[in-house]
Amino acid sequence: MTTARYLTTIAVLISLLSLTPIAYAQEPKDYDWIPDGHVEYVVEWPAQDMGNWSIAGRSTYKLTATEDDGNIVVDFEITYETYQVANLTIVVTNSLMIGALRQRFGGWVSNFDFISTPKTDGKDMEPANFPPFNGTGYFVQKQFDAGDKIKITGKLKLVKDKTRDLKKLDLAYLDTYPEVYIVLADIIIDTQSGDTLAPNMLSWGSLAIPLSKNNLDIIRLIAQKDEKIKELNSEVQKLNATIKDLKAELDEVKASLEPLQQENRNLKNLLEQKDKEINSVKQQLKDTEGLLYISFGLFAVLMIALVAVTFIILKK
Repeated sequence: MTTARYLTTIAVLISLLSLTPIAYAQEPKDYDWIPDGHVEYVVEWPAQDMGNWSIAGRSTYKLTATEDDGNIVVDFEITYETYQVANLTIVVTNSLMIGALRQRFGGWVSNFDFISTPKTDGKDMEPANFPPFNGTGYFVQKQFDAGDKIKITGKLKLVKDKTRDLKKLDLAYLDTYPEVYIVLADIIIDTQSGDTLAPNMLSWGSLAIPLSKNNLDIIRLIAQKDEKIKELNSEVQKLNATIKDLKAELDEVKASLEPLQQENRNLKNLLEQKDKEINSVKQQLKDTEGLLYISFGLFAVLMIALVAVTFIILKK
């Protein structure tokens, strides 16, 4: 970047601080990090807005904050689209420094560090080793035709777990965000003219996407809740596995008992059969006993008759 372009960039960025930003965001409109730790919105680039910017287009921002092993991590995806032919240099930075204001502000964006090199459509971006970025971010240069798009994805981690009162930085118009973490800044430069645009500023009123302490606390609570749910689900899975094992053992016991139950049924049938045979024998004995009683009676009658006949004969 030439000295003239560098000075133009600085002048434009500094001039942004004195402007009251106008929200140009259109659908989708998800500006709240809570309850899902996600924001998603669109910023339309005006053909004429700040400085000499004359390229129409749009940028779509999708960011998700999560907790990973005690760290707050933000995944981001930014898509840039132009409505006309343009040659653009796009910079994403996590520690924006601007000339003489470097010492005073310590970098407007300084809460998060890149975990790895951001990618454009799957390829690593180049380090932005030119002023005023100088190693604080990454850039990509692309020749756009009307309707062309480019997507930037990456991941950052919270490294300064302390909210910032932006009013103390004399950014008075940022009263809406009194204590914020600043996640990421993006700057678009017309490679031909050197004109500069910070599209995200048009929506949020800062050179970044702000994230409040309250949001982070809730995200941590949600992460703890999710972890507890995972633990409970793990316990449920263990209980289900135990129940499954017990059911398998019960099925084995049932299977081993089946032959015994069959043998028991066979014995029961055999006993019932024997009971029938015994009852039959008892009936036969009872019938035989009845015949014996009858025979004994007849014998007694015959003996009496015989004695009577004998007595009559002897008496004669």
